[in-house]
Amino acid sequence: MEDNKPTCFVIQEFDSDGAFDKRYAETIKPALIESGVEPLRADEILGLQPIIEKIEESIKHASICIAEVSTNNPNVWLELGYALAFNTPVVILCDKQLRKKLPFDIQHRPVIFYRTDSKSGYEELEKNIIINIKNELEKDNRISSAPVIKSGSHQLEDLQDYEVAILTTLLALWPTSENGAVHWELEKKLKSIGYADTALGLGISKLLNKGLILQNNDTDMNGNDYYLYRITPEGISWLTEREDKLDLTIPKKTQPAPAMVDDGFDDDIPF
Repeated sequence: MEDNKPTCFVIQEFDSDGAFDKRYAETIKPALIESGVEPLRADEILGLQPIIEKIEESIKHASICIAEVSTNNPNVWLELGYALAFNTPVVILCDKQLRKKLPFDIQHRPVIFYRTDSKSGYEELEKNIIINIKNELEKDNRISSAPVIKSGSHQLEDLQDYEVAILTTLLALWPTSENGAVHWELEKKLKSIGYADTALGLGISKLLNKGLILQNNDTDMNGNDYYLYRITPEGISWLTEREDKLDLTIPKKTQPAPAMVDDGFDDDIPF
């Protein structure tokens, strides 16, 4: 594995060279390589009997995940739950012939419904994986690079540091297609700089009251309601007037944790 190369952990059932294994080898893996990420699947890096703790760590340290949810595989649901809990970017795949609607709240993650009845269906799947992986990684990079208050600077007079982080994250996402962020994306930013979940609720409430951000209600393709937060012109002006207080340098990225490897022990899957 190349140093600093993004990794994608593929959450998918194994079927011993059946349909899912072939789909991974012939479509998903080549698409990930074309996207510039290192594909990782549990059976490839952990052996045929990976234990859940190793899978959990691999998901936690992955740059992004792909989750194949076409069937009701309990291992897949569990691993997807870890990815959502860790706020890891996830692209969800679903065979539309097997499932036309997802049975859970995807928390506004991108979903690719694909066809398997023709060669063009697989070609379209590969194309959509490349597009979505690149988009999600770019968005995640914007979030992680959103500036914070310079170290050693005095507390700004009217906003707490966590409010500023929310505001700068929304500004970083302002040029993107969605023009804003959802709850889990802002939560990820605040956790990365040491704030608890409560800071997000407080920050959003205070910024809304000050007119620096907007909260829009929308519905995803699965029929679930979600809030999208956007920065207002007043919020942009607030940051512009205090530009000298912001650390606009790109933060140094930590080295990704090495992929877990099979240690030679016969570890059973604990379910």
